[in-house]
Amino acid sequence: MSDHKSIKFQRMWRKFKIYLIFVVAVIAFGIMGLFQGGSSFSGSGAAAVVNDQVISMLEFDRQFQQEQGQMGGFLNNLPQAQRDMYLGGIRQRALQQLISREVFFQSARDLGLAAAEEDVIDQIVKINAFHSNGQFDRVTYESVLRANKLQVNKFESGVENQVRAEKLQNIFKSAFVPMPIEKELDYQLKNSKLNLSFVAVNKSLLQDKNKTTKKDVAKYLKSNLDKVTKYYESNKAEFTAKKEVHARHILIKASDDKSFKAALDKAVDLKKQLATADFAELAKKHSADKGSAIKGGDLGFFERGKMVPAFEDMAFTLEKGQVSEPVKTQFGYHIIKVEDKRGGEAKSFDVVKSEVAEKLYKKSFSEDVMKELKGIYEAGKDKKIASHLSQFLKKYNLKFEETGEFDFSQAKIPKIGDDERFIDEALPLKKGDYFTKLITSDGKSYIVQVKAFSLASKMKPDAVVASNFRFGESLNKYIEAQEKQFKIKKNASILSAQQ
Repeated sequence: MSDHKSIKFQRMWRKFKIYLIFVVAVIAFGIMGLFQGGSSFSGSGAAAVVNDQVISMLEFDRQFQQEQGQMGGFLNNLPQAQRDMYLGGIRQRALQQLISREVFFQSARDLGLAAAEEDVIDQIVKINAFHSNGQFDRVTYESVLRANKLQVNKFESGVENQVRAEKLQNIFKSAFVPMPIEKELDYQLKNSKLNLSFVAVNKSLLQDKNKTTKKDVAKYLKSNLDKVTKYYESNKAEFTAKKEVHARHILIKASDDKSFKAALDKAVDLKKQLATADFAELAKKHSADKGSAIKGGDLGFFERGKMVPAFEDMAFTLEKGQVSEPVKTQFGYHIIKVEDKRGGEAKSFDVVKSEVAEKLYKKSFSEDVMKELKGIYEAGKDKKIASHLSQFLKKYNLKFEETGEFDFSQAKIPKIGDDERFIDEALPLKKGDYFTKLITSDGKSYIVQVKAFSLASKMKPDAVVASNFRFGESLNKYIEAQEKQFKIKKNASILSAQQ
């Protein structure tokens, strides 16, 4: 492929990306982009409110960091005043993109577009971050969400929004009659095909590949005792068992003002009876929680976050053997008895020092391997990069997988995502070539080789400049019109803040 054709095709791809920019923004799943709901500003906790839906500062910060990251190291080389000007523009763009997305989500919902359960599940199971050994894994899914401070129901509600938004986008698309030149562009994109071989390297993968022995750990501990001790002292919570309470309860159920008053009267009477009566026997006879009533009200051990706040606050306040006064929750009134408490004590250093040493050893190993990999790319501007990468893969027993063949009309690269840097890097190359850059995306560093590459004929990129924008413009005008009908409040302070 000539450099001329490569450059022209890159131009066509990027112009087509402008055509897709809103579609990708709406449909592409960024875990960090799905947000937590709310109803009003809460100090600096809200970046904006669209009708009654809060766009959180956490979400804004993530969007801002993503936008800033796309500029690479460009900003670092600018004078401070010019850098601040660019950052101001990035902040405005990040906030506006979030607002436009939320307007589009709400518009799709207001039109009555539904998100079928199977469509939501299908989108979630495709997200690579939730995979273990190449397949969706429920434990990994919940763990990743917890690590990103996202609740499962909030996340899945966000996915429903994405599905509805895709349906609305498709309505626009179906009403859009393409011009002949646009049909030609579509033909070219659908008939330009690429297949990539790749290894997605991250620290967890490298740690799995590292066969650590007790001898390795003992040697590391002996050489790095100060480092291991410091980690333990700074992270004692990691080695502290969670506080748990073993409790029983009697629930007097209520649902409205009248029944809550009657429930309170009954709960007060039962508390008096407990001066002489057995708690378990009263629970069996009077508790509306049938699941625990048959066990004398026994709830077993539980940690914070498992019960409703008012209930658990009282349970963790009581001492062993104490019985509470009636406690009101949305379910009615509870009388709580604490049977036992445990947890809260940190394991001693001697007990966990080998565990800490193993963790730090694996972390050090991963960092050294990543440093080695980056060094290959930094020094590999010559033809030896392929040889060095082959040796690296063999050394650490890393295996390629393939995207499978895909065409350039697809918004996402199979198994990788929607990062267009993979396309940009592939365009000047031929079959068998390695990428000359290490691409980091979604927390993974990708070693990539071109498995197969074919371009469609009749390439006329310059002729489609204007026509590519029609579909995108129609969506943008719709969103702009919708925004005028919505109540939108922005947190002005974040637009002037300096990063």
